[in-house]
Amino acid sequence: MFEHVLAAEWLIFPRIETSFFGLALARLAANSCPRKQPMPSSIELLPASFSPRLVPEGFRVGINGVYGQDGDDWIRLTSAPCWVSVQARDPVGGQWSASFHMLTPDGDERLLEIPYTNLSGNGITGVIREFADNGLVVLASDRSFRVYLAECAGQCTLPKVTTIRRLGFFRMPATSSQPEALGFMLPKRILVPGADGDAASRVNEFVFRPIVEGPSLAAYDASGTLQEWQGYVEQLRGSPLHVFCICAGLASIFVSPIGLENGGLNFYGSSSSGKTTALQLGLSIWGRGADPQRAAGEPILMERWHSTPNAMETVAATHSHMLLALDELGSGSGQDIYNLVGGAGKARMTETGGRRTALTWSIFVLSTGEISIQDKIESDQKRRARTGELIRVIDVPVDQLPAAETAGVEDMRQLIDEVKEACGRVYGVAGPAFVQEVIETYTSFEDLLSDWRAALDEEQQRLCAEVQLAGRKLTAPQIRAMRRLALVGLIGQLACEHVLPFEVDEVWSAVRAIRDAWLAGASSISEGQRAIESIRDYVIRNHSAFINHDELLEDPGMPIVSRPQGIFSRSKILLTDRQLEEACGMVPKEAALSQLEADGLLHRPEKGNRKAKHSLSVLGFKGVRFYTIHYDRLMSETRSERNSAEGEQDEDR
Repeated sequence: MFEHVLAAEWLIFPRIETSFFGLALARLAANSCPRKQPMPSSIELLPASFSPRLVPEGFRVGINGVYGQDGDDWIRLTSAPCWVSVQARDPVGGQWSASFHMLTPDGDERLLEIPYTNLSGNGITGVIREFADNGLVVLASDRSFRVYLAECAGQCTLPKVTTIRRLGFFRMPATSSQPEALGFMLPKRILVPGADGDAASRVNEFVFRPIVEGPSLAAYDASGTLQEWQGYVEQLRGSPLHVFCICAGLASIFVSPIGLENGGLNFYGSSSSGKTTALQLGLSIWGRGADPQRAAGEPILMERWHSTPNAMETVAATHSHMLLALDELGSGSGQDIYNLVGGAGKARMTETGGRRTALTWSIFVLSTGEISIQDKIESDQKRRARTGELIRVIDVPVDQLPAAETAGVEDMRQLIDEVKEACGRVYGVAGPAFVQEVIETYTSFEDLLSDWRAALDEEQQRLCAEVQLAGRKLTAPQIRAMRRLALVGLIGQLACEHVLPFEVDEVWSAVRAIRDAWLAGASSISEGQRAIESIRDYVIRNHSAFINHDELLEDPGMPIVSRPQGIFSRSKILLTDRQLEEACGMVPKEAALSQLEADGLLHRPEKGNRKAKHSLSVLGFKGVRFYTIHYDRLMSETRSERNSAEGEQDEDR
């Protein structure tokens, strides 16, 4: 028992290993081994990923650990074996790292990605802690272990791979024998063009190393055949909800390549309408789409709304460039829709006081619940939901969708139950099949866009024109959201040829049904409100592209965005003429300024001039005029909220 206590103490305080007492604890934790050891052996017991040629000169690796040569003797450096396999770098040749394998005390093999920047200075402390977390005890000094890791990583004969940090499409650079091409990354599979030809060998050039190790990554897997999947999907071809979600599952991977903003749809209504099954169908495109209640402990792709905001950032980053399906809106704490679809998490500090890189993501969201996004926001936050929030994830009342055409099926609930079960049994085959068709046809995003952009514009205009001909006016944000629906229809149409068991008319009928149900449940706003909502949406949409002057004052070394969309300074938004015109959307600038003034949102210290002077020292601006908007007041929807914000900012008047 004494040895277990000592082992626990050392693992909790890994920085004491450089002291005599620390080394003693480490050796006791590793079964009190003597310092000098015989030549390590039993390499035949190591996993197949190990090869003696991976071990640098002057070191040996055996089943009992790593050994370093000290004259004629061998010193045991670690309590468990670890070895390098490849050198890795990002697609532009930076951020070098080495992949190290190790065995845990339970005999499990683990892979640790160690950046080169952590192999020197204070970084080695974090590396030792990471190895300790996985069960490897450093028995010698920090320096001895660092030298071993550095010698491993620095071997010029190591294989080299390119790390891909996210799922979805990536560029495969041209080689002497292969032209530039598009690849597609999944956790357990890499799709490349010419999969049965010479290009298939390029699979070994790339490796998936996610920034976030989310547990659901293991659910991006495959089971069954495309024909089996088509068989159970075809049974719901008469249901607009289910057909749309299937097409959305395919369309989700094109949000970033096409240049769409993050967003999605929330389907709400009675619990017996098959909403969760619709999400499962969309997820079954890419992996295990099992119902959470039937998963039996296996990893699944379905996520829940009840995660904390910090956890939701991890969830969003895990599914970046794929479909994010969130079930049970209304459970748990409230979520900030803007943050979720904003695409960037909060900046946080590291243990050593540095700035940790914020998580980023590009996602297409499908959500379900018994209440709408609007009701959830207003209930949790005691305020009116903003148009920008309702446009980014649009509410679709499923009770207003046409009844599913289920000819030959007597019991819709039984059919839904059968499909629900099938999503956890046959999955992950349709998406890769469709992607393979795409990357065989297009060699670059530019080629893809040149073919698809005109078609997407046309379909978006058609969806809008049909509504306007019926006598309904659309706001600029609604027109922009219509592009999301047009993408789902276009990708669904293209997939009908090889993957989906639907007719093209069935796909567009489902898209129109979703559109009409959404607009039927959406409230109309006045021209003045439209101007405010458009500016508010601009600020949220381009938040990461604003220069934050307050943060620059604290840290002048922070990078500045190359094409800023505005400036944040002392709780105000500073916009140029061009930026304000873009923020106003389809509302004339003068009309928008009048509304901003009427609502007390425009900071106007001088009569006769709608622009205010600002001196921004870090940017080198002195007395430069901008249109200046009170940030807190703009983000406050109700008059009482605005009055409260005004009371807090009296000094700005």
